[in-house]
Parts: sequence; structure tokens; C-alpha cells
Amino acid sequence: MAYNINHIEAELKHRWNYKYQWFRKQEDIWDKRSRFIYNTKSWEALVLKMKHAVETYGFEKRPFFYYTINRWYNFWSAKAIEQLFCNHTAVTPEVNKKHKHIDFYINKTPFDHKTTVFPKGFGHTLDYAINHEEELISWLYEHQSSQSRLHYKNRLFVIMYAKDNAHWKLKANLNWLKPKITEFLNQISESSLYEFQFEDNYKTKSRILWAIE
Repeated sequence: MAYNINHIEAELKHRWNYKYQWFRKQEDIWDKRSRFIYNTKSWEALVLKMKHAVETYGFEKRPFFYYTINRWYNFWSAKAIEQLFCNHTAVTPEVNKKHKHIDFYINKTPFDHKTTVFPKGFGHTLDYAINHEEELISWLYEHQSSQSRLHYKNRLFVIMYAKDNAHWKLKANLNWLKPKITEFLNQISESSLYEFQFEDNYKTKSRILWAIE
């Protein structure tokens, strides 16, 4: 399914009107009750569905609001960014949309893509991270979420960094990100990939695309 990137960007930016905060860790029940995020593209419709869920299940309004808008924002940003990759001639989308470890292939090499903000927990500056990508990638694998997407297969990390530290907002700047993705894909090659041995008999391949404002 092709998405209207301009529409998704406009809808995602409604999220900017609220602080980026979580009141609790992700868990199965709240994930289940907020599954409507997957088929809700508009902010207005999202708010109505959240209101209905709060009234139906008796959730605390404020925690459920932030829990849901964060999941919605991250999901639709990731779907749009995935499409930006798949629009490039070097990229082929994975046919099975429910595949746990593959979103697309770059020059026939399979990748799961992970859009994330610059991790404070890494404990180093941006300049250090850029010059020690292999160390950062290893850190990202070892400190990944324990949720359903946990794995050690090939992964392409898109890391957002903003000088004002509002890194998360960059996930909605899809048209700003588009040429960065194109430039990255024009230059990537098999020899430029980092290799790791996280699992027996499997060589993990990975790279970082830096999205710096």
C-alpha cells in the first residue's frame, strides 16, 4: 500500500503540540486496547478512538493518551520512512508484510529498519558516535527493547539528532528526510556494511543513516 507522505507528515506534526513522555512501559493489555493506531492515519480520528477506549475500559485518561499517541506517532513515522526507502531503485520491499525480521532488501541484502533517536544511554557525544559507528551499533543491539521486535538479524538504523535535543520531532519531517535517504542509498554498498556475530552461525549486517538537523 502506498501512503501519501505529505498527508502523513501533516498528521504526525499534530503530535508536536504535546510533550514527548511516557507514563508507563509498554505492556500487552494497553497495546491490545490501542491497536486502532494501525488503521488510523488522522489525528482527529485517533483522538476520538482514544476517548472511546478510555470510556470503554476505564483507563486513566492522561497516561493512556500519551501511551497511544506515542505508539501512533512512532508507527506511522516508521511506515512512511519505510516507503521512502522502498521508492528507491536499489530497494525491494519484503512481500510478507508481517515478516518479523525483514522490511525490505537493499541490493538484495535483507534489512529490518529501526528509526530511533540518538540514545542518551550510549554515554558519548554525537561526534564520537559518528566516528565509532560500529561501537554504537553493537550498543543498540545489546540495549534493544525486549518487545516483539527484539532480534539480532540485519538492521538498518535511522538515528535522529536535533541540536535542541527534540530528536523525536524529526521523525515527522518526512520531506526533509527524503533526500537524506536517497543520498544514503546512492552510496551504500555491501563492503560498507558492518558485520557482527551476535548469534551462532549467523553474521549480522548493519549500518546507520544519520538524520542530523
